Amino acid sequence: MRLVLFAGMLCFCLAVTKGLAQAPPQMSLEGSWTFIWDNNSKNTNAGNLKQGAGTFTGTYINDAKENCPLVGRMTSPTAITMAIVCPRWEIRADGSITNSQLVVGNYVAYGSSKGTFQMSRK
Repeated sequence: MRLVLFAGMLCFCLAVTKGLAQAPPQMSLEGSWTFIWDNNSKNTNAGNLKQGAGTFTGTYINDAKENCPLVGRMTSPTAITMAIVCPRWEIRADGSITNSQLVVGNYVAYGSSKGTFQMSRK
């Protein structure tokens, strides 16, 4: 009986280890970023991110030079969702991590204004 239980536990451990070994690593978003809105190089803002286990927080500097909190999470190893909340508006965005230097995606601001964004690492 003990041998059967040991063999079962060994198979389970090997399956879990194999599954963990195949999971792709998460990209680190920690650092300084430049946000570019609607592919317009004149419509840019700075931000800084810190990353934890699957989540990130930070500060976004809006056009009025106010520091706005930014929160987000990894929805997959190559996708994010985030919110930027400023005193008079907020942005909700979903993006794809292209590489360690670039995130691209779509946003909704002011409740109904939609567009595209990219985040470039500084």
